[in-house]
Amino acid sequence: MENLNSNDVFCEKKCKTCGETFEIKVGEKKFYDDHGFELPNRCKACRDKRKAKSSEKKSQDK
Repeated sequence: MENLNSNDVFCEKKCKTCGETFEIKVGEKKFYDDHGFELPNRCKACRDKRKAKSSEKKSQDK
């Protein structure tokens, strides 16, 4: 990736939850690669909602 900065768009994906198109920035791609993660399939808003539901359920299970 020559002459790209971390805010440049690496790719666009379609969210599997809401169907909206979202961008993956070069810096995000590097983060996911460095940590051995796959690129997300959900937009940031849907990921945040999913995390909130998950943590809410965990706190109710205690």
